[in-house]
Amino acid sequence: MVNNIATRLKEMFSLSDIGPHVTRERINEVFPEAFPGKTEFVDFFSSINGAYINKGAIFRRDRFFEVKWGDYDRMEIEGLYSVPTFDGQKIRGLRSMVQYRQKRASYHDSARVFAELHIPFAADAGDNDYWIEISSGNIKYVAWEENCYEFTDVPIVCPSFYEFISNFETR
Repeated sequence: MVNNIATRLKEMFSLSDIGPHVTRERINEVFPEAFPGKTEFVDFFSSINGAYINKGAIFRRDRFFEVKWGDYDRMEIEGLYSVPTFDGQKIRGLRSMVQYRQKRASYHDSARVFAELHIPFAADAGDNDYWIEISSGNIKYVAWEENCYEFTDVPIVCPSFYEFISNFETR
């Protein structure tokens, strides 16, 4: 099921800088946390270990939530983060989930707490991140200029990782 989505993304979008293959075992080693949607997360990233999406993809939040004027709706995804195949690995052209989790956590105490409870896996062109909430599996969007100190009003953009990746659209 998720492998079909990975194949569809490769066919729909021009992807570059795709990361090296990573095993399911390694993904579970790097992210031992259990969360709703983890099976789909592991399956997906073992099929596509991060990628830059040339020209970007679009995700429409109104497929899942009522969207009011001023709310996030038509959202861009520029890239999917990668899972390092060994500790400290840097993959040219891609961001590492592990490194970005650590980087964001280093900003201040509330960012550290947020990063402990979430996993970053994608970004837009403005250096903002999409995160999986470990307790619920919800996908959240952090616009760093808006949420740089308070993480009390981080919007949920999708109810699950699977729904998020299966609803990418072309621009």
